[in-house]
Amino acid sequence: KIDYVSTEELAEAMWIIAKKSVGSTKDSLIQKVANSYGYNRMSENILLAMQKAYNSLLRRKRIQKIEGKIVVK
Repeated sequence: KIDYVSTEELAEAMWIIAKKSVGSTKDSLIQKVANSYGYNRMSENILLAMQKAYNSLLRRKRIQKIEGKIVVK
């Protein structure tokens, strides 16, 4: 269950995947992270958890969005 995965863990996984996925959009990055955790279907809870992780990375300036693409800092 996504409820058992911390925001920090999701954010770290997202950052690692973003490093290796040049040119990803927010939506494609979220989908890649969800898939890596075995979630093939995006429920509201999963989407909310992924968005929290994404926002955490933005807030901590570990990633930034340039022209719609995610760039790792």
